[in-house]
Amino acid sequence: MAELRSELTLPNDLSVQGIARAYAREVAALADLAQDEIETLVRATDEACANVIRHAFEPGESGTFSLNGTLTPTALTLSIRERGLPFDPTSASSRLDHDTRALTRGAVWQRIRHAVDEAHWINQGSEGMELRLTKLRPQSDVTDHLPEAELAPFHPEAAPAPDQTYTIRRLRPEEAI
Repeated sequence: MAELRSELTLPNDLSVQGIARAYAREVAALADLAQDEIETLVRATDEACANVIRHAFEPGESGTFSLNGTLTPTALTLSIRERGLPFDPTSASSRLDHDTRALTRGAVWQRIRHAVDEAHWINQGSEGMELRLTKLRPQSDVTDHLPEAELAPFHPEAAPAPDQTYTIRRLRPEEAI
């Protein structure tokens, strides 16, 4: 399977949450995730989008954010990108005792982090922030895909290679492509 990419751009309005959930659910279904994993990923995406809508923009400001899905043979990555107010996700947990907003956001990010295999904040500078959520896809055993003949073990009675001398050296420039 080749890499599959999709993108959905939404306004910063809580009324679009259903669209964001549906997008996350459909992309997760393409990844062959178990139903409970799909629902967990949808909840994490929903919380992340709601948090972006509530906190990444000034009150009353109109803007957009995007959801980007990337499906590879090994993983599904959902990214939430916004160009709103700056947010330092590493400072949320350090300010928990002093700032109710940080407490709320810190708890949300902890739940989101535990819902996926990897979660990374990427600061895009003047282009905003991106939260990248990665869920590994189920992988079947390699033996399920190979013919029986290719699964046969090597014969321990096979003759060893003849004695020879090996030279270990660095690659030379003329040997490179």
